[in-house]
Amino acid sequence: MDGALSAGETAQIHQAFRMAWDEVLFRTHDPMGAQEELMEILDQAERRGDGLLARAAFHRGLDLGLDTLVDSYLAARPKEAKALERYKAALEKANQAKSFEYLLGSAFTEQQLGR
Repeated sequence: MDGALSAGETAQIHQAFRMAWDEVLFRTHDPMGAQEELMEILDQAERRGDGLLARAAFHRGLDLGLDTLVDSYLAARPKEAKALERYKAALEKANQAKSFEYLLGSAFTEQQLGR
């Protein structure tokens, strides 16, 4: 077996993740208690081996800027931690490229180089 998932299996995984995401959103609808609730969800998911629920809690933590939860999730997942680092670096670079200072500097550089 080559390990590839069929379209039907992929759809089932996506549906299962959406259900986990819905549970996380429902349990964290009040942002004031979201960190404690998410830490509990993450702990339960890790103990039960429910990777989709853990990932849903992680993504909600990202959305809410809960670094403690994000760090806890990523502690045992170095590949995902690296992927998040790359994403943040690319996002920062894209945001810088849109900044006035960057655009002005680029224009001056191009003018000086005669482009």
